[in-house]
Amino acid sequence: MPNLAAWPDFLQRWDSLSEGEKRLFIRQANVYAAYLAYTDHQIGRVIAEVERQGQLDNTLIIYISGDNGSSAEGSLNGTPNEVMYFNGVSLEATRNQVFPLDMTALTRMIEPRPRPAAGRRQFVFTGPSCCTQANAAPNLLNRSYRITAEIEVPAGGSNGVLLTQGGRFGGWSLYLRDGRPVFTLNLLGMERVKWESTAALPPGRNSVVFDFALSPEGQVPFGHGGTGTLTVNGRQATQQSIPRSVPFTYAWDETFDVGRDTGTSVDDHEYQLPFDFTGQIARITVDLGESTVTPAAVRAFAEAMAARAAAARATTAPPTPASTSPPPRR
Repeated sequence: MPNLAAWPDFLQRWDSLSEGEKRLFIRQANVYAAYLAYTDHQIGRVIAEVERQGQLDNTLIIYISGDNGSSAEGSLNGTPNEVMYFNGVSLEATRNQVFPLDMTALTRMIEPRPRPAAGRRQFVFTGPSCCTQANAAPNLLNRSYRITAEIEVPAGGSNGVLLTQGGRFGGWSLYLRDGRPVFTLNLLGMERVKWESTAALPPGRNSVVFDFALSPEGQVPFGHGGTGTLTVNGRQATQQSIPRSVPFTYAWDETFDVGRDTGTSVDDHEYQLPFDFTGQIARITVDLGESTVTPAAVRAFAEAMAARAAAARATTAPPTPASTSPPPRR
């Protein structure tokens, strides 16, 4: 028998797992095995083609599977949604439908970085565009905002995405489905909130506005709720409030698109990609309010969290041992 490394203390033994945990880990192993089998087959196709061309003995093959190993943000149990981790959401929190804050993830996500869209408060689009990275797109997180879409609807109606960012694991999209305007906010796959008009747009020029008013409460400057209002041609179509929003980031491997969706949809039940807009975009304007994530707010929050952690450590610190010295002589 080969000499195996010692079993890590933080890993549970198989016999100690519940039936639910066993089913989960068996499923994960099956998925990973399927990935390896698929990858192996595709690599085999490449090598077979090199051999068919008579270049196999003249080719140096460097095979790297994956990037830097398994992903630590999955934790010991894994996660179906990596974006949750970078928004400070644990699997336990997912079960209880809450957004706890993890200071480690928070520090990484709010660190200031140079970005093309820094400081911009208004974005105007006059036609379809695709594949804009998040650092160059309007950032709707932690602020009030308004999206105003002026569009032309042909006879017979139109459907399709007006603009979107993110996708299946977190993001938002404004689109027409069955001719009716819909704004969907995907809260990290835990919940999808929709503002939807009950009537299809008539042919001709139409104005669709989605206005979100943030309602900051408490000391935490991230993830506040607010009230969204969908207005169609000057009349309020629907309004509803949400108690929380995504605090740090949408899916970073998805882009900001206008007139179509080039990644994954925020709700697979709503539309299938690319869901090109079948009308004409005259002008779409995104206006951004002030962000609640200011340097002063972040600093105050970090100090409060540090003070809370210090208080917790003091509460749980072991008591000082009693002195064993004899009492002083009198």
